[in-house]
Amino acid sequence: MNKFDPQKIINALPQYYYIIDCKSLKIVETNNPAIDKNKISCFNYLYGFDKPCHETGNGIECTCQKINKARETVEINQTLQLENGLLAYKVFASPILNEQNEITHILCQYLDVRKEIELTRTIEEQNHELLAQNEEYESVNEELKEQKEEYETLYEELKEANENIQKSKQDAEQLKDFFENINEAVQDGIWVSDKNDVIFYTNPAMEKIVGISRIDIINKNVLNDFPKEAVQEISPYYKKAKKELKPIWYEIKVKTTGSKIHYHNGWLVPVIKHGKYNGMISTVRDITWRVKTEQALTESEEKFRMLFTNMEEAFALHKIIVDKNNKPIDYTFIEVNSQFEKQTGLKRQNILNKRVREILPDTEKYWIETYGKVALTGKPVQFENFSREINKYYRVAAYSPKQEFFATIFEDITEKKLAEIDLQNSEEKYRSLVENISEFVYVVDREYKVISLNAAAQKVFGRGKNIKGKLISEIFPKHIYKSYLRSLRQVFETGKPLNSDSVMEVKGKTSYVSASLSPLKNEKGVTIAVIGISRDITDKKLAEIALKESEERFRTYIESSPMAIFIANKSGKYQFVNQSAIEMLGYTKKELLNMSIPDILDSSVLEMGIKHFKQLKKEGKAKSHETVFVAKNSKKISLILDAIKISDNQFIAFCKDISDIKKYEEELKDRNEEYYALNEELEENLERIQNINNELKVAKEKAEESDRLKSAFLANMSHEIRTPLNGILGFSALLRKEGLTREAHNRYSAIVESSGKRLLSIVNDVFDISLIQSDQMKIENGTFEINELLDEIFTFYTTIKKENLDTINFDLKKNSSAEIEIYSDKYRLHQIFKNLLDNAFKFTTEGKIEFGYLPITDERITFYVKDTGIGIPEKFRETVFSAFRQVDDSITRDYEGAGLGLAICHGLLERMDGKIWFDSKPNNGTTFYFSLPLKEKYANAVKEIKLGKKKKSILKGKMILIVEDDLVSYEFLRIYLENLGGGGGIIQTSNGKDAVKIIEKNKIDLIFMDIRLPDIDGYETTRRIREIDSKVKIIAQTAYALQNDREKAIAAGCNDYITKPLSEDVIANKIEMFFK
Repeated sequence: MNKFDPQKIINALPQYYYIIDCKSLKIVETNNPAIDKNKISCFNYLYGFDKPCHETGNGIECTCQKINKARETVEINQTLQLENGLLAYKVFASPILNEQNEITHILCQYLDVRKEIELTRTIEEQNHELLAQNEEYESVNEELKEQKEEYETLYEELKEANENIQKSKQDAEQLKDFFENINEAVQDGIWVSDKNDVIFYTNPAMEKIVGISRIDIINKNVLNDFPKEAVQEISPYYKKAKKELKPIWYEIKVKTTGSKIHYHNGWLVPVIKHGKYNGMISTVRDITWRVKTEQALTESEEKFRMLFTNMEEAFALHKIIVDKNNKPIDYTFIEVNSQFEKQTGLKRQNILNKRVREILPDTEKYWIETYGKVALTGKPVQFENFSREINKYYRVAAYSPKQEFFATIFEDITEKKLAEIDLQNSEEKYRSLVENISEFVYVVDREYKVISLNAAAQKVFGRGKNIKGKLISEIFPKHIYKSYLRSLRQVFETGKPLNSDSVMEVKGKTSYVSASLSPLKNEKGVTIAVIGISRDITDKKLAEIALKESEERFRTYIESSPMAIFIANKSGKYQFVNQSAIEMLGYTKKELLNMSIPDILDSSVLEMGIKHFKQLKKEGKAKSHETVFVAKNSKKISLILDAIKISDNQFIAFCKDISDIKKYEEELKDRNEEYYALNEELEENLERIQNINNELKVAKEKAEESDRLKSAFLANMSHEIRTPLNGILGFSALLRKEGLTREAHNRYSAIVESSGKRLLSIVNDVFDISLIQSDQMKIENGTFEINELLDEIFTFYTTIKKENLDTINFDLKKNSSAEIEIYSDKYRLHQIFKNLLDNAFKFTTEGKIEFGYLPITDERITFYVKDTGIGIPEKFRETVFSAFRQVDDSITRDYEGAGLGLAICHGLLERMDGKIWFDSKPNNGTTFYFSLPLKEKYANAVKEIKLGKKKKSILKGKMILIVEDDLVSYEFLRIYLENLGGGGGIIQTSNGKDAVKIIEKNKIDLIFMDIRLPDIDGYETTRRIREIDSKVKIIAQTAYALQNDREKAIAAGCNDYITKPLSEDVIANKIEMFFK
């Protein structure tokens, strides 16, 4: 057994792992570079103190005792307040056994949970602020206050439960992945690469599989440092796994040492750290034997198929029919070959699955009983028989391939039998017949000597010499002799006739000969000689070769044609495509041959395309017509298509690209649509004015309905909170039960996660509507590209709504040829689209959902979201944008939600200088429109961005301090500031106290100050810095966006304030303002 050596695999894992010696209690292996193994006590590192087990009850000694007793994984949770701050962690400790099944080491997975605790505190502080706001609303309505307090209590319980479940789920998943990777490495070859695609570990099995030493593999780049053929094979799979961050199964063909072809398969598993790609773990298995076996099996099956088709003997497969006493009374035809049709004159299509007495009514009972005995007992028989129905003699061999079935192989021996009869009458007549026939007739005995032959055989095989009495090895060339000898031996051993074809020289020319070898038996049934009858089939073979060459010439013409050519079968699946078709659509040949006609037709012409294909199958040709194909890159291609029928199962289409012509036609059409859209907008404005008048009339009715809405809202909120809470609490309890299968665990975890997300969405909506109603909603404007945002939204929904898209046609309408920029709040615009699209999917179960924008005709851009769902009834039109209002607020309604989405959209658009309206008919769908300013502010935004681009060296020589405890936010700032010329140096710290110390010792020009820090917050840190340096520029940054947060930052001494998510344009403008 190999010595335990986990270091190489441990180093590739994303979390910190430690291996502890149970005797010395020292860390002997780790992937944490901060630990000097063998020199730091496990007590000091893992617990922050060194006390024996009896004093603390949870030291590593106690853990060892627990593992020795339980012999399974032990979980340790610890929170300590040390001098340098809070230490909180979770450790999974698992035993490692030696060959004697003794525990020698402990594998510890260390998870730092300080961030989760800090996040919990942050959320609790935020909840306190929300409670303060809620108290103001409670003063308006005491009943609402009591319900709100109940809601806050439920939310706190739910939040705590959700966090605990998420932690447990993450820990379990990490531990599971670790052990699964170890198992895969043991069974197959494995290699591991870092985030730069450089291999830093392979196991011994890998060296054996690929034939390359581990030294020659380590430190090599997966995509650059290996043979080109191997890189081309693995590269698509590797890049896909790296991009999608999920395991990919691959199967490739490679050349190993000695240029031998090998086949490999396995998994490519991305290593993910902090949500980003951090390397790759790959398993490799040599499947060469399996692939070659499959290829050999395919070739074998093809040989047997050709043998069945081309065999000289007639073949038929039957099923016996018995009565209630299991006695044979008839049999049916299951399958026959072409020789059967030829020899019997019976057509295959007329006899399959029919009884013999339907076809041959005079069939004797004797033959049914004989064949029945073969089918039921499995004992084969051979005999000769004369068929009165077709007046022929046959040599018949019958055997049973399986119970109740029998197969017959028979040869038409009518001529031979008639010859035997003639021979009995006249030996001379028979001999004269043999001598004068054109076939080569010869007789070979058991010593493989030619004992008799006719004149034709003597002339061909003897080549002028007398070959009677000669061995066949003296007559035939070596390559023919060996094959012929095998055939003769088979006939002697089996006593059955055999047919074969061969190539030989006849009179100096290559000829093709078909030979029939038949056993000559004595009265005891022993084969004493073989009679061979050969015939020249050269003309037939040459005709077959000429046909094949003709087919090759036709294929060459199609392949080189500039027109796209497709050949499909009667079901529409492509059997052939030429190079022009491949280049036009962008698919590979393999991809197209796995597709059918509807797969490349645009949805707008799908019905017409199917109609033309039906016409083609019925009439043999289809009228020349226009159609639209969709390429792999989603580009639509307009075509002229002509198609004809080649055979009953083949149809060929010739396609000419007319996209340029259609593009010009579409441009003319778009101009007309712009005018129509303008007219529709004017009509909508008139309708909007009329709606305002109607709203004044129903104002009184709205006031009377207010009390009912309060009760409905409270009941709805209670339902919306308790429903996901029920899922979280219920399935959390189920997750704690022992004996759960992995499938059940994953399913319960998914339900808990989904319920948590649903509850979080409700909380976010309540928070946003509170900010809107209290006029504290902040709009962060910037310039961004419209098509880019819409593409992101489209990709997002095609992913999360994949199951819905089986019945819903989801589409994005945009002007792909133009780059349209807008000066607005990108995050809020995304939120508006999300609310509208969520509603569209919620109320549409089948049909179509479409979104995009209308042609731009003035200084505003109009967006829309259109669906074919249930629509909005007339009585709810006036209140559709009111908070807490829904189409159906009864307790039996079919749709979930708090009824805040449209109210939030309306409130956001009011603050973004926009407006929103809709068009709807019950059961006919709804279209929501909203518009935003475009031109005037857009011009200013362009000027602002251009200024930022000119100032790329504005930070040259400046010293910058980033006070940020979130590594992702810090990395983003660092990269962007370096691009602006931050060559003077960038210093980073994660807490306020260290920031003050850095200011005391360094000359800093610019500080980015995070508000939420683990020790003292950003406000207090700024105040202390101002006592040391009053001139340094400080920009506060936080994820909170309330107006009073900005005021607090300025009051503390910050020069300016930006909110997360951070924008490059906003950062550039702030810096330019300070360092002009």
